[in-house]
Amino acid sequence: MTHQKNAVSYAAKGILLVLVVLLALASSVAFAENIAYEGGTLTLEPPQDQLSIRLTPQLLGLWDEYYYTPDATVQSELRTLLDGLNLVNYTIDAKFWQEHPEAGYTIVDPVNQVEWMMLVGDHVLFTQYELKEDAAYMHRRYAECPELTLFLSPILESTLQYAFFDVTTLTGITSATLTLTDGQTETLTEPSQLYQLEYWFSNAQYMRAPSCPTGDGMLTLTTGTGEVVALLLTVDRCPYFSINGIYYDYTPIELRGSMGEGEIYPNDYLFSFFPTINFTPVDLHPLH
Repeated sequence: MTHQKNAVSYAAKGILLVLVVLLALASSVAFAENIAYEGGTLTLEPPQDQLSIRLTPQLLGLWDEYYYTPDATVQSELRTLLDGLNLVNYTIDAKFWQEHPEAGYTIVDPVNQVEWMMLVGDHVLFTQYELKEDAAYMHRRYAECPELTLFLSPILESTLQYAFFDVTTLTGITSATLTLTDGQTETLTEPSQLYQLEYWFSNAQYMRAPSCPTGDGMLTLTTGTGEVVALLLTVDRCPYFSINGIYYDYTPIELRGSMGEGEIYPNDYLFSFFPTINFTPVDLHPLH
């Protein structure tokens, strides 16, 4: 078996825990241990004796991931499908993530310290955690899982309206409303600027979850068909947004690959379309 071993000191884990707590406290939504979302209930922590689904709902001011716990019938079928997976060794590198982007949700099993990250295209990444006195390790394997996807995806979509969204369908935008957690809001209807947003977002590129949090800003788009789509924005100058747990970089196509290390296409341009909103980005990644 191929093992990926990432040693983590207690000091590093302690710092990470502090950062997580600080981010949680920054969100008013995160104070609640339980939250009603669509047709289900989400919790801040997973139940220790059951399987649950870790996901990121589209909620303004929410930086945290939440957990959805299926009922007993779903639990039983889910366990059967997981036990039947044919896990194989695979090199988890940059090429892997290009070929198998995240689907936005992960099955977690705290008792056995394992999780199954769902990937687009009926695949799953299995991770088993091994905690020792002074280090933590991850053992990863990979599997095809069409039956698992076919079973679980409709449940999340029908209960939580949580599903993979194709950003290339963000066309024909008729209005865009930007809302911040402090109550500031403004609606954009200027056609040329809406077309610019459409160009950015419909050509956005999948990226693995960045270190900058999302949730302080929500951009709600209405398309010509009447569909309403909410994008969670980052709070610094990075051109990133997320939708149902999947992150995207909306740097214009013509600039990708030509920018130097540390350079970004700042989302100040986006905020300039909403002049009544006072946007003061958090400098999470200072270059100096």
